[in-house]
Amino acid sequence: MINENRHSNLKPFRDEGRTYRLRQWMNVAFLLLSVIGVAIYYFVNHETGLYIIGVGCVLKFIELTLRLMKM
Repeated sequence: MINENRHSNLKPFRDEGRTYRLRQWMNVAFLLLSVIGVAIYYFVNHETGLYIIGVGCVLKFIELTLRLMKM
């Protein structure tokens, strides 16, 4: 017997709240800043690369906080 609603148990993980689009943009910014920061760290300047990676981590922390608070 095949359960037609087999994905219903994933409902709590599908968060489409008020801040969904903002959080998605923050995730994209985090990924881009991380890649750019690592490239700059290895090829240009260690200190500048670390600052860029740090800004990306701050964005990710804010996104995580919004997700956990279900805002």
